[in-house]
Amino acid sequence: MTGPRRAVPHTTQEHDIFVFDFKKAFFISIRLYKGLLLTCLVFSLFVGYNYLFFRKDYYAAEVTLKMADQPLGSAYSALLAGLNAGENTASRIESVTELFSSKEYSHLLMKDALLDRKFLMTFADMKQLKPAFLKNRGLAAQTEGDEDMDEENAERFEQAFGASLNYRADEHRNRLTVVALTRSPWVSSRLAELAGKTIVELNYKRKTAQIAALKKFLSKQIEDINSKLTEYETELAKYQRAHGFYDLTSMSNPVFLRYKKAQEEIEEVKHLMATNADRISDHERDLSTFRTRVADPNFYKANVYLTQLQYQMRSLAYEYDLAKAGESAANSPEKIKSELEALSLKYHQAVTGQNESALPVTSPTEYYQTLENGLMAAKKERTLLTGRLNRAETELNSLKPEADSLPDQLREIATLQRNITLNSKILAETQAKLQEVQFLEVETLNDLSILSVGNTPAEPADMPEWRVMLIMAMLGLAIGGLIIFWREVFAQTVRTERDMNGFCDKVVGAVPTIVPAHGAGSGIGHKNPLLKMAKRALSESLQHRHPATLILDSYPDGQDADNLRSLRMHLLKYIREDEIFSTAPKVIMITGVHGSSGRTFIAANLALTLAKADAKVLLIDLDLRSPGLHKFFPRLKPADASKAFFGDLESIVQKYSDYLDVVLTQGQALHPPEILEAHFIKDNFQRMREKYDYIIFDTPAVLDAVDPTISAMFADLVVMTAEAAKTTRVALDRAVQKIHGCNDRPIYGILNFSDRRRDAIG
Repeated sequence: MTGPRRAVPHTTQEHDIFVFDFKKAFFISIRLYKGLLLTCLVFSLFVGYNYLFFRKDYYAAEVTLKMADQPLGSAYSALLAGLNAGENTASRIESVTELFSSKEYSHLLMKDALLDRKFLMTFADMKQLKPAFLKNRGLAAQTEGDEDMDEENAERFEQAFGASLNYRADEHRNRLTVVALTRSPWVSSRLAELAGKTIVELNYKRKTAQIAALKKFLSKQIEDINSKLTEYETELAKYQRAHGFYDLTSMSNPVFLRYKKAQEEIEEVKHLMATNADRISDHERDLSTFRTRVADPNFYKANVYLTQLQYQMRSLAYEYDLAKAGESAANSPEKIKSELEALSLKYHQAVTGQNESALPVTSPTEYYQTLENGLMAAKKERTLLTGRLNRAETELNSLKPEADSLPDQLREIATLQRNITLNSKILAETQAKLQEVQFLEVETLNDLSILSVGNTPAEPADMPEWRVMLIMAMLGLAIGGLIIFWREVFAQTVRTERDMNGFCDKVVGAVPTIVPAHGAGSGIGHKNPLLKMAKRALSESLQHRHPATLILDSYPDGQDADNLRSLRMHLLKYIREDEIFSTAPKVIMITGVHGSSGRTFIAANLALTLAKADAKVLLIDLDLRSPGLHKFFPRLKPADASKAFFGDLESIVQKYSDYLDVVLTQGQALHPPEILEAHFIKDNFQRMREKYDYIIFDTPAVLDAVDPTISAMFADLVVMTAEAAKTTRVALDRAVQKIHGCNDRPIYGILNFSDRRRDAIG
């Protein structure tokens, strides 16, 4: 026999292909598992109710912080612009958010909270920790917050605040929102305000620390340059005294002067080219930024005005460098610096909101054209400077052989004077930068400010109760649906007659669970439908067994009796239609896949059903290991299983009715396989064939003993019972293969303990 075809539950066979029927599966699942769905729903609602009962209401308060579009001071100072190189608004907001997780922020917030006595006494968590913080509160009041607090108390503070504070960043609008969540509306509002002020203060300290570090670096640079300059001047004085050269110009020849002038020209041009490169880079960045931001819907006229101010300040800074180098005679360095300071003040007022009305802006098109013209002019100037550098280098190379022939003393003095001139120039520039930093140090450098403080929350921030219950109900139904889907789609057990089709030659039918408590299918029982349903559920779910009852004698008019008659009708119909039978089969062996599959009930009631149709039937209990057929015939006396089949079989045949005779045994026989293989057994069965229309064997389960494979040799037909929702497909396949291994007789199937509701749906 070929391997079985796997039939998924709720499938339809079309052209030998199983197709999943979703509609059928849905209605079957709702009908069969309504109890499971109701249980999951009630349980989830119970969990939701308990959550609401024990839930603590929390109130959320917010403080919104505003991040400036540009770091303040970067447009005024080229040095600070370099310090903030690579920074944009997103990176600056990210650097601020990193402060939330820093220990410095926690300690600073602790200090602010400890200094606020009213807040400390109101906050529930603080109130519980009050004794431990009395000492630290005095410490915070006396110090400036630089000392670390006690580690144990600091951890408690962090735990108290960690669950109550959060933040969210809006990089598009340059905003940062701090959210405080506590059980008190006032505490949430106060805590949010404290947290906002703390982060602004910490950001200010960070900016101040940057300026202080820059100031320290420049001071160190000035000190080093002064030291070098003093060293050069001392060495020059010694050299002049030693060689008598006090006036270098009077003793210099034209070649050396030209060589010296070429060297100075190269140094100056390189400096101007570096400044020009910075100007070109600034123009290109401004153009790129303008192209990107002009398409932004949040880009308004004030942004254009601020960008133009930055551009004008950079242009003036460039002219200031040229004026100091003597390249520009249009304006003096002092006048340019005065204009630069005026523009810086105007930019600062615009950024901080001190002068927001009537901003004089030109159109974006005119500003864009100005940027392009400035870029073209800077590139043209770069070309001119490159030409100057090439000419100076050419002249220097041509004069080098003659200059090398000059006295070493003259050349050494020239080198020292050049180093003194160069270091004096660097010293002046560094001192100017230090003055800029000192000027910025007294200005407001904080680019983070509090934009708005939210009102005291009036309602809790938690989810409403009805929404919690709705979500829990949906979750319960979803869990129930997943359980049903898993059990139905991935079921490995035999549930319907269709599931047995791929294993047995024919499926005779299905026998639902028979519950004696309500009349064994008679339809007459408890008038209370709830009690009737409870009795049925108890029997089907806990017992899941048929009663030891002959249904056609006890309840001949019930539905279960009709089911058995239908079973007899289908069996006889399949026997007539089966071409494998040349003559009508007389010996029918009833077996099961495993124990407790209801095979004895089927054997007893099928025999009685055939006898009711006026057929002469002999029912034999061949389960010599654990006989159970005698329970269906309590008025008859069973024989000893170990001795019953050693003599004449006719001597132990008992008459139950005119058409039904039975052979009953009890106890446990020794070595059942040897008894069944004895030659007199075959002779007895052969004699019985001539006297009866049907002989029915009740045998053990195939997978529990070897006896059914021996008994199958005497049978013309094997009927295999499977327990619905218990017998697996693998077990059924093994049982069928085991029978076919020693007998080529056809195997019919009967599904036992089937679900009435599933059968009713189809």
